Amino acid sequence: MPDPDQKPLFSYKMSRFAFIAVLIFIVLSSLSTGQSLQSGQPILVGGNEGMGPLPTISISSTPLGYAHIFGGERPDLFVSSDRWNPGFQLYRWIRDTSDGVPIFAPPIEVDTAGLSQLEDHALQDHAVAGYVFESKDGNVFGIWVRHKELTIARFNKEQMRFEPTQTTTLEGLPRLPRAATGRLLNNGNLELFLSVSDGVNYKPPVHHRDPAYRPFDGSGVWMGGIPRDAIYQTTFKFPETPKRVVAKEIVSHRNGGQFGINGMAILPDGGDPKLVIGTLLGGFHSYSNFGSEPSRIAVSKQPVVDEQGISLRHPQTWTTVIAYPTLDSKRFDLLASGEGGMYYYKYFSSSNDRLTFKSMGEAQQDQAQLHGGTLVVPSIVDWNGDGQLDIVAGNSQGHI
Repeated sequence: MPDPDQKPLFSYKMSRFAFIAVLIFIVLSSLSTGQSLQSGQPILVGGNEGMGPLPTISISSTPLGYAHIFGGERPDLFVSSDRWNPGFQLYRWIRDTSDGVPIFAPPIEVDTAGLSQLEDHALQDHAVAGYVFESKDGNVFGIWVRHKELTIARFNKEQMRFEPTQTTTLEGLPRLPRAATGRLLNNGNLELFLSVSDGVNYKPPVHHRDPAYRPFDGSGVWMGGIPRDAIYQTTFKFPETPKRVVAKEIVSHRNGGQFGINGMAILPDGGDPKLVIGTLLGGFHSYSNFGSEPSRIAVSKQPVVDEQGISLRHPQTWTTVIAYPTLDSKRFDLLASGEGGMYYYKYFSSSNDRLTFKSMGEAQQDQAQLHGGTLVVPSIVDWNGDGQLDIVAGNSQGHI
């Protein structure tokens, strides 16, 4: 299996700058696109009325939740970028494509200055879990979870910023959580789910930049560990949160997410809600039979499958996932991200505790920039022999 943490010899920033430089070179060499181009600025998608794949802000982006901020028929999307280019963005829903894939406007930067301490912590630990949701009265909240505390912030729609309102002591977690999701129950309580690693290091003992680095042995066996994430649950009154809450394990590490649970989502699925997880190497699974008082014995795990009944696998590493309501609000689809763009999965069916989704490709953005994916390595060549230079680029997904 590939090493999900192995990095190229050149830095991320250098690869991004190189890509921009090549784009500028191509523009100066050939102005065949007919666009009104500006020196030093990204090239916009020219065809399909300027609509293209919704890109990541950094190496990866994490959708943390949705809310009706701008009054559209479908909610708007809150997305956090990673530690290499930290930030928080809000994408306004504009419309759907003819087959129901959402189209968002270019991102708006959200002010999280009041959470600067958490951001610093995230840079150091790369494992601060977050979750954004909308209450029944229209208020929007964000919850940032660390090892021994959770901070609640209310979203100020006029100022476009999250303003912390309360910090609560969190007990019961053996280490820092990786992902979080939740739901408001009918009695007004908030049920929160957290993924927590078993502490096993997946990296081989030799650093990946060392000439002696060996990710596999002579038999092709991975030299590092295989970490697994358990799932913890806590329920508490909201928004008048108590000063102390306790999380309990409901899914063991053995039955949890192999190589880590990077994102979680709750799908109502009628009267039998499912907890869907996205794992580091692209796997999707769902858990059933959990509730306000779940037990480890009752919770069952199933793979999420496609229309042919084959296990669904996301095409990117570091898979995060959230549920996203349809235009008629009768069902929930999935938005998943990772090391690259953001993909849309349409709900297909549910039977015998097994969820089926149809992959619809990448979510779309209006006024989109030309996006080559993550860790783009470009080359320029006259690919089709027409006398004009073309870009041939590979990315971390393995696409060319």
